[in-house]
Amino acid sequence: MIDRAEILRIFDLVALHDVLDRHPGARGRRTLTAIIAGYAEPTVTRSGAEERMLSLIDAAGLPRPRLNAWIGLDGGAGYEADFLLEAERLIVEVDGRAYHARRRAFAQDRRRDRRLALAGFETRRYGASELRSEPGRVVAELRIFLSRHASGDPRGRSRGE
Repeated sequence: MIDRAEILRIFDLVALHDVLDRHPGARGRRTLTAIIAGYAEPTVTRSGAEERMLSLIDAAGLPRPRLNAWIGLDGGAGYEADFLLEAERLIVEVDGRAYHARRRAFAQDRRRDRRLALAGFETRRYGASELRSEPGRVVAELRIFLSRHASGDPRGRSRGE
């Protein structure tokens, strides 16, 4: 069942732990706990482009994001973000041309971004080629997005300016 949920991209480890915490005496709890014990948040990237983005983030001293993080949303649906800075509610996606250039994938990405925005997440997308050709700009933009959160101002100005 869990394997199928992962394939359908509806597996939510955080939600499962939440349910288990709320129902300590539930039948099957011990079995489910044992099954999901091997599941953890991914700590490796899934592509060369994601690896490049993580290297840029680390080299710039930016906060380390969760990788391939599942975000559960109301209505039972959710999404897996390439990079999630949870406290800042910032999602960073690295889009390769092979998948994201297809018409259906392009439309799904936009629909996903709108749904996440309604849930309070800001999504920023970077193409794999940008990470190679303009790494300084990518890092500078990420710094601005992060400073917006820290300052509480959507334009990124510090308080008192």
